Amino acid sequence: MPVLTTSRLHELQSNANNIRNICIVAHVDHGKTTLADNLVASNGIISQKLAGQLRYMDSRKDEQERGITMKSSSISLSHTFKEQEYLVNLVDTPGHVDFTSEVSTAVRICDGALVVVDVVEGVAPQTKAVLKQVWNEGIKPILVVNKIDRLISELKMTPGDAYKRIVRVIEQVNAVIGELFSSEIMEKAEKNVHTDEDIDDSEVYFIPSVGNVVLASAYDGWGFTLSDFALLYAKKLGVSYKDLLEKLWGDFYYSAKSKCIMDQAEQLGRKPLFVQLVLENLYSVYNAFLKKDKNIIEKITSMTKVHIKPQELNRSDSKMLIQSFMSKWLPMGGCILDCVCDLVPSPCGLSDKRVERLLSKFDKPFSSLPPETQALKPFFVSCDSKEGTPVIIFISKMISVPGQYVTRINRQTLTAEEMDRKHREAKDKYLQKMERLKLGEEEVDTGEAISEDHNTRSSQEIMIAVGRIFSGTVTEGDELYILGPKYDPELGLKDKRQEVEVGDIFSQKAITRSRIGKIYALMGREMESIGKVYPGNIIGIGGLQDTIIKSATISDSLACPAFTELIGSSMPILQTAIQPKELTHMSQFVKGLKLLNQADPCARVYIDDSGEYILSTAGEIHLQKCINDLEEHYAGIKVLCSDPIVPFRETVVADDLKKGAYAKPEYLVEGSVVGCHCSVKIRAAPLPGTVVGILDENSELIRVASDVVNAKISGANKNRDDIRNGTDIFTNLNRLKGKLEIAFKESGCTFWENAVNEIWSFGPRNCGPNILLNRTRNFRNASFWGDYAEESENFDLKRYGYSFVSGFQYATAAGPLCEEPLHGVCFIVEEWIADTERDVVSGVFLSGGQVMSMVKDTCRRAMQARSPRLVLPMYQCDVFVNADVLGRVYAVIGRRHGRVLLEDIQEGSTTFLVRSAIPVIESFHFASEIRTEASGLAIPQLIFSHWETLDLDPFWDPLENVEEEDEDIEITVNRAQAYINQVRRRKGLPVRERIVAHAEKQRTLSKNK
Repeated sequence: MPVLTTSRLHELQSNANNIRNICIVAHVDHGKTTLADNLVASNGIISQKLAGQLRYMDSRKDEQERGITMKSSSISLSHTFKEQEYLVNLVDTPGHVDFTSEVSTAVRICDGALVVVDVVEGVAPQTKAVLKQVWNEGIKPILVVNKIDRLISELKMTPGDAYKRIVRVIEQVNAVIGELFSSEIMEKAEKNVHTDEDIDDSEVYFIPSVGNVVLASAYDGWGFTLSDFALLYAKKLGVSYKDLLEKLWGDFYYSAKSKCIMDQAEQLGRKPLFVQLVLENLYSVYNAFLKKDKNIIEKITSMTKVHIKPQELNRSDSKMLIQSFMSKWLPMGGCILDCVCDLVPSPCGLSDKRVERLLSKFDKPFSSLPPETQALKPFFVSCDSKEGTPVIIFISKMISVPGQYVTRINRQTLTAEEMDRKHREAKDKYLQKMERLKLGEEEVDTGEAISEDHNTRSSQEIMIAVGRIFSGTVTEGDELYILGPKYDPELGLKDKRQEVEVGDIFSQKAITRSRIGKIYALMGREMESIGKVYPGNIIGIGGLQDTIIKSATISDSLACPAFTELIGSSMPILQTAIQPKELTHMSQFVKGLKLLNQADPCARVYIDDSGEYILSTAGEIHLQKCINDLEEHYAGIKVLCSDPIVPFRETVVADDLKKGAYAKPEYLVEGSVVGCHCSVKIRAAPLPGTVVGILDENSELIRVASDVVNAKISGANKNRDDIRNGTDIFTNLNRLKGKLEIAFKESGCTFWENAVNEIWSFGPRNCGPNILLNRTRNFRNASFWGDYAEESENFDLKRYGYSFVSGFQYATAAGPLCEEPLHGVCFIVEEWIADTERDVVSGVFLSGGQVMSMVKDTCRRAMQARSPRLVLPMYQCDVFVNADVLGRVYAVIGRRHGRVLLEDIQEGSTTFLVRSAIPVIESFHFASEIRTEASGLAIPQLIFSHWETLDLDPFWDPLENVEEEDEDIEITVNRAQAYINQVRRRKGLPVRERIVAHAEKQRTLSKNK
């Protein structure tokens, strides 16, 4: 197929019915990029011989060196299916867990996904993660069972065993889909919003006979669906194509005697039809080409009508010969693109369910949106490009592109004569240059300097916004609204004066206007400049670097809401403090950090309380990528990095779980303001684990509700009716309230009776997993759930209510162990006394700051009165390891203070899946160590899993109980104390540690003469 020209690209982009937007998702090393190479090769952009070796979509140097994809890349391909030409916008995504956010950005702008699964490894952890992302976005998946060749040439399986293995892998994938389907039905049942259509699962699962399963080998360049072999054998067997397609997969076999297809193949001990017609033929082809049996090869090529050149037959590498034949007999590119054009819906086929999900945030019903917003739905579905149609664009991410990749001229197809002429001209220029170099002419250096200066200018980084047009037509120079992530169309329609400064676009009402710069078609490593683009296309837009950070929604209508936020499974958990190596480069350093924060979907840059710049990333590889980008692309300077910083949490544990243990008098701590008649009694208690989990899952809802409730409460009392009418948020809050009531009740402790109705605040930042309960008798405050109690008669306490809550927020933001945030702690206020009248008489005035400090100090002392503990972030570590080095992997996990959760052998192989939990603080250089110990036979994957309490008393000193004469006793180290000292030392806090163990007189190594 010829290369897609710019003029033809314009024509294809104008027909939304023939556009297909797809992405490739999979676990790392399951063959995504090799698959992408085969699809790119089908358009003649690269040679089919280089597919899998060139890794065309991996344009970064570190991607090529590591052999993994670190960013999502898009390219436009053309394909002819049923005599119609289609435009396929392909997005290749990373498979490493550190770059899961890149998958989220790709899934949002696509309508279908190629889910690649290694048939040998089966469903891996990241496979489940990407399947969940695809399911949540509601796009059409196609399953590609890859590396079938390994079953034949590497594992030496029989055709029957290979068939069982393929069946089991498809069943594993369908099991994951079934879990997602059932969980969604249960969630809708809780909300009473499900219908009979939601229960229909006929089109949910992967069924080979339906055509949504491709069996392939990306490395050898071949792939097929059942329809390919059904067409091939229908006439030969005298069976209808439809009947053969339905029975080619399953418990059927072909009876030579009766010349018909029979069922119950397994019960009768017969070979399944798929083994008879497909796998045995594949095995015959591989055996013939591996053995280089020329007679059989000639028969195979004549039967399949595949021409192989004589020089290819004479190659010593039989694997190259197999690739050459199979890529011509069953070309992967054509097979997969046929499936994409046939099964993946066009941009005009957006479902109502997906449109409503994109426009509704925080589970807000679509019917509750303003009528003007609901009126935009038909434009999404129709993907209309007529004049007057509202423009709606979603920007999924920002990318940084070298200047030379966006300044190139439009692509044109050259004839053979033109290519030969250009080759001769380039050769003549090279010969002339070499002659001048021999003569030592100075003009060559000048020309090189000019060329070098041009390259310097063209290599400057340009920020491009990558997104998809859902409605309307966009041209260069259009002026559109950039909607902030918290933009509310209801408020925007009420107040038309939404023109604000760019720095204010993240407020709830604010938006800004910006002019569209150059528009680009994404072509892998390069970009084609186009002046106009139609709906349904994935494009790049320039000129928006000053108005968009990470993602945004663009529209010409104030009724358009900001799209729901991208859903990702990774979170930035690994941090490091960075600074420029030369302080004179600080301005470049700050500018580079802004670009990094803007371009990386998962990276987070902020300034901590000490004034240091903190870079937060998803993992070790992601951190290295960000540092490399900062030094080579964004800032262009050398930077210094501290040791990786891991966040901790602090909590308390129950010493005694018996009845009445929570209410012990020694746990009640009293605090007061010096010189004033103000005191408080507070008790600290650990929250039940289920309650903490619910609070973590609903932190965003709690944060939004806190902002709304606090804003309303701080206003006039006449707004109470408006508060009660805000049913969208409060409906979800009531559902959360019910979950908490059930969780407290299931804890089985009477201490938590009526605890939900006594909740005063959450912390830190009004949304954390810590609770403040009000159990005072003399003060009634407004409930967090929107239920308004009678006004408190004690005016003194009422006026200091916000100061009291602020003290609680400060206490939960910095615990007593190492000033890390608290996790799962409940503070119960049992008494609060404030008598300001007596203070006024004595000439003393109580301030809000004094109340704040009193509450903060009392909460910290109440926590210390219990058993404080450190909470560690934990990685889930999945290691695929050969049985020969299984013991070494266990040894590495043990040295890292991890524990093994699961050990499962992969059927049909000697590979084990070892799942363990490892503290993030102990995970540095884990991958390199485990590869070294296992001689490269172990492949680790780390993903943040949960927070886990370290059950070690941080105040226990192992040296206290060791006698001086017990020199043979091995002294252990208190890990909790070591972690705390490490954090306190970094923060400049006093450290409790033994500096001198045994004081002795210093001695020199040599005697004095």
